[in-house]
Amino acid sequence: LGVHNVILTDVAIATINELMARHPVRRLLQHTFHTLLIGNVENCNAHFAGAKSFAVTLFSHDAKEVAALASAHLRDFDLHDFTPDTQFERRGTTETPFPYPYRDNVLELWAANLDYVRDYLALYYADDDAVRADAHLARWADTLDGLLPNPVSRPDGAITREWLARVRSLLHLLRCRRSCL
Repeated sequence: LGVHNVILTDVAIATINELMARHPVRRLLQHTFHTLLIGNVENCNAHFAGAKSFAVTLFSHDAKEVAALASAHLRDFDLHDFTPDTQFERRGTTETPFPYPYRDNVLELWAANLDYVRDYLALYYADDDAVRADAHLARWADTLDGLLPNPVSRPDGAITREWLARVRSLLHLLRCRRSCL
């Protein structure tokens, strides 16, 4: 629910509506949307909507209760909860006295992805002022905030190059997590 039907769908809609095809951030995100929207109807129906959906069958709740659980979950939605470094930090598992290969692999993938996106964005945006000067990007972020259950917090309320890199890297990781992790 949170990843596929909320985050990625909302990002796809905001990006397609607010960023022109040649915008550098849309170019960076576009492959993330491949087949995303077409699969959402099937995904919703199979997982949440019907009396015989996956969530209803698995958890033995009726569809109304499953919808109430989903609504409660979305009230506390924070996009930053999905970033791997934040997840491990909030769980208190950034460091452990035992080997934790899953964490190490995820953080390594996260770091590589984040470095790539930072380098890419640096080609188009010299600094935070350049990011904030992009009116299309500001509309994209505002549209995304309006679509997600809760707005994406920004440092001092402004879009920065680092904020954009982290949000974009997260979106890629979420989209490919089945095949990447």
